[in-house]
Amino acid sequence: MAVTYNNTKIGRAGGPNPALIKEYTTVSTVCKGDPGDNSVVLIDASAQPGGSSSSYYLIWGVTAVTDSAAPFFGLLYDSLTSHSANTVDAATYIGFGANVQGPFFWNTEHPLKIKDKSGLKIDLVAGTSKYNLTVAYSLIHP
Repeated sequence: MAVTYNNTKIGRAGGPNPALIKEYTTVSTVCKGDPGDNSVVLIDASAQPGGSSSSYYLIWGVTAVTDSAAPFFGLLYDSLTSHSANTVDAATYIGFGANVQGPFFWNTEHPLKIKDKSGLKIDLVAGTSKYNLTVAYSLIHP
């Protein structure tokens, strides 16, 4: 039996491995200063220029910082899935927390894939002012 090589099936199903995606696609950042509860962090991927119903985001990292004495923490969740406030549920991708003693840093070599056509919203559990959330992402238009 002959072994065939198919470079479209390396890593994640149907595409190159995450390291190649990170190296050869644009990694962008979006920054939200003092984001309100349920505010949009990333709009629907299909609404981006060149978008389609199969467009999606890969999330490479999240940073949350504050210089306020009050803590800043919450959840990032899928904008198309029903989400219950202050609850980790099926819509939740990642939770974060920071205070004046320490920021929150999360990054990965194997990104979180936000489902097709979806965006990212914030469920702000605590935070008053003087806080900032940054998300590093790639926008994929297959």
